[in-house]
Amino acid sequence: MVRLTPRLRHALRGFAIAAALCVALPLLAQQNSAPALTGSWHFVMTHPQEAPIEANATLDLQGDKVTGSIDLPAGRTPLTVVLKGNDVQMSFVFAEFEPGLEIPVALAGRAEGGTIKGTVDYGPFGGGNWTATRVTGSR
Repeated sequence: MVRLTPRLRHALRGFAIAAALCVALPLLAQQNSAPALTGSWHFVMTHPQEAPIEANATLDLQGDKVTGSIDLPAGRTPLTVVLKGNDVQMSFVFAEFEPGLEIPVALAGRAEGGTIKGTVDYGPFGGGNWTATRVTGSR
């Protein structure tokens, strides 16, 4: 039987704590890290009474804030992005949704890998679902 001196016991305790941190910290960082959303995305937004709307968007990281733009049939418009963990909220103004009419659009979803899925709110025109898929080769 090995007899542990107080000095050896203290050293082993410190080693055990360091080993536990080496295992736990990367797991915690991975669990709480935000998904990498920068790059090009292809959006499909649905509405129960209309044909799906397809659009391409570009998302960029500006410091710790995600910004972007979305290319709609009436042109490119800024995209506001709020990211909390894997939960994503985006909004933009859909110009010329109908002739002479602009509507605010709000998207709420969850990012998993190269896909973001959720619900879309077209204001007074109801809502639907949306999916965004990362464009291959984009980062």
